[in-house]
Amino acid sequence: MQCSHSNSNQVIKFSATLPTQCHSYQLDTGADISIANLDHWKKIGQPPLQLSKTIASLSVWGGRSLQIEGECTVKVSYNGKTLQLPLTIVHGSGTAICGRNWLKSLQIDLNAHIYGKSAPLNPKMPTIGTVKSTYSRQKLDDILNQFPELFSPGLGHCSKIKASLHLRPDAQPRFFKPRPIPFARQQLTNEELQRNVDLKIIEKIDYNPRGFAAPMVVVPKPNNKVRICGDFKVTINPQIDVDEHPIPTVDELFLKLNGGEKFTKLDLADAYLQIELEEESKNLVVINTPLGLFRYNCMPFSISSAPAIFQRVMDELLAGIPFCAAYLDDIIITGRTEEEHLNTLKMVLTRLKEFGFKCHKEKCDFFRDKVTYVGHVISKDGKRPDPKRVEPLLQIPNPTCICRMPWSNPMLNPAASHYRSLQGLVPWSDLRHRTVVRRSWSLQGTGRSKAYDTFTMSKHFWGKSTTTIASFLATPTSVRRSTS
Repeated sequence: MQCSHSNSNQVIKFSATLPTQCHSYQLDTGADISIANLDHWKKIGQPPLQLSKTIASLSVWGGRSLQIEGECTVKVSYNGKTLQLPLTIVHGSGTAICGRNWLKSLQIDLNAHIYGKSAPLNPKMPTIGTVKSTYSRQKLDDILNQFPELFSPGLGHCSKIKASLHLRPDAQPRFFKPRPIPFARQQLTNEELQRNVDLKIIEKIDYNPRGFAAPMVVVPKPNNKVRICGDFKVTINPQIDVDEHPIPTVDELFLKLNGGEKFTKLDLADAYLQIELEEESKNLVVINTPLGLFRYNCMPFSISSAPAIFQRVMDELLAGIPFCAAYLDDIIITGRTEEEHLNTLKMVLTRLKEFGFKCHKEKCDFFRDKVTYVGHVISKDGKRPDPKRVEPLLQIPNPTCICRMPWSNPMLNPAASHYRSLQGLVPWSDLRHRTVVRRSWSLQGTGRSKAYDTFTMSKHFWGKSTTTIASFLATPTSVRRSTS
């Protein structure tokens, strides 16, 4: 049977396939299950009845019991999905009831049905933080409802720009055979290949041993699925002119957020794949699989120029919009007031719609007091390192010999930004660069004590420090010119 909304209040109509008639089910959020009488059961084709394994008795409001005839399974289609749902058949008369089990499974929008205004019921929709005023919360909902296509399923398609890859003059085609795939992942890999073909991310091409072909790489994902990509480091990556568009630094990103109170984070779904390749570039990104050769129609993740190309698109997209920044596919938005935040959000969503992008709704956050962004936790008070990334660094043991120092040194560079002077890092640097036999020399003398102090202080700053965003602008810089 197929399900559609009716015009009558609190009623949903189902048009059964056998016979082809419309049957009314009354919405009842107080009913645990969906029920119908024997007359209705006969009208929908008398599907086989069986004893219910979970329902011992039924009673209506007031305590009156209902005699259960049995339970059947019916095929219900609603809003693009088809499900097999249980329907309990009882003796008596009255309208068939659509209970909470069907409401939940079909994800029926009660707001749209009762009030005539749609509201997302999906628990995985973007989370919205606390908005102080009812007016601002309502305005935020109104803005999001203006852009339903941005969070709809499917792959976005950038309509403004196409990516182009440029080979060096001395480039030579390289063709590699497919790599074997573990038996346990073959079915998942074939399904993922077909999904990519259906989305027009890739397309099958004829065998050409004189062209480019990179071996396919299968990467397992946490959701028991796989991601496919090409090992382009053995084919075109060493032979293309890499795009040199600058990727913004952390300080450059946070400088744009100065004065922000709350923060919104947008994540683009399959970001790079939303940008189409120029026709001449498509034949350069070919993957060799056990099912044959496939070429990418969209920009794959593993191309060395992909980050710079995508960052250029993001910079063009956000040009002229205040209080927002983008690091590749992660966009962050803020404002000094709620009204300013909402206006910026609307401008960004409008640009995304114009460009044809789509967002990953499960990874978006709206109006949050703090968000995690590029390895930092950002709030109105400033930024600090993400505790999840800091914890492994805090567990690094103090080095006992010079040979272990290179493993510990990377943690010092970020911590240096919290020092009033870099002078405290000098003893550690001296120990690393002395012309001695490093592999056998132990840390000794006063140099050892200063180096250990530096190491301990760096751990402390990693775990406890916060750099206020406004501090980047707080200290004026004066430039003096000599007249001599």
